[in-house]
Amino acid sequence: MLLEEVEHAKYLGITVSNNFEWGNHVDVTARKASNTLNFLKRNLKYCPKQAKQTAYFSLIRSAVEYSGAIWDPHFQKDKDKLEKVNRQVARFVANNYEQQSSVTAILEKLEWPSLEHRRQNQRFVLDVLMYKIVHNLYIY
Repeated sequence: MLLEEVEHAKYLGITVSNNFEWGNHVDVTARKASNTLNFLKRNLKYCPKQAKQTAYFSLIRSAVEYSGAIWDPHFQKDKDKLEKVNRQVARFVANNYEQQSSVTAILEKLEWPSLEHRRQNQRFVLDVLMYKIVHNLYIY
């Protein structure tokens, strides 16, 4: 059995592989998000919750969700990598690092939907847009 070498190329900020699996893109995105989170932890340590949340929405979540409707990962391990960053940021924003505290409860208190849910919404919006374009209902 011959193993083909998987090649990756970056196009418009998305890492695309020749087998169209998104694992490499998820790895790159999660690593960048984690690095940005560490930067925020160092520089916004004593800032109020609202400032931390705004920084997260601007610098991390926007990057993690960039074109999410296109590359939405299929494998659970890839979804978990992205969600792990979201959960780490929730602890940072809430300033709650206690092991007994539930990150799920923190996310509910912050009223943040999961990244997977947000990608589903993006796909829905994209589907509606495509429907309108195909049926000539889109107003320019």
